[in-house]
Amino acid sequence: MEKGYKALSPSMAAICGNGMHYEIGKWYEVDGEIKPCENGFHFCKKLEDTHWYYNLFESRLFEIEADGEVIDTKMVCSRIRLVREILPEEWQIEENLLKILKIDGWTIKYIKNPTLKMQLEAVKQNGYAIQFIESPPPEVQLEAVKRNG
Repeated sequence: MEKGYKALSPSMAAICGNGMHYEIGKWYEVDGEIKPCENGFHFCKKLEDTHWYYNLFESRLFEIEADGEVIDTKMVCSRIRLVREILPEEWQIEENLLKILKIDGWTIKYIKNPTLKMQLEAVKQNGYAIQFIESPPPEVQLEAVKRNG
């Protein structure tokens, strides 16, 4: 059994695929051969990777358990269960957001009231991300210019 993370719509429906609705604690299973993007339940191994596949600001995030056949190349499994919902105040902590910003500076546009550290990380990764920062302080402006001229 593996631990992972999955995002669902506000009504707890799958965002991609068949729009299946989920309940916390209930096991779900697919029939047939597991194939990424065709058959199975997709999830992310790391919390900070979820932003690559889901718009976290329009989704609900869940800790899951994956069981049965699991294919690691794209994290798809034959059996899945939602363990608990991860509330925004749990996953929008600065540490996780900084990890995301180091990978994708554009993410700053979805963060309400980003700290100075977050603003600097976003423009270090992509100077053009400054356009999404309201009233950037001088040090953020300077970093954006260093990055993109």
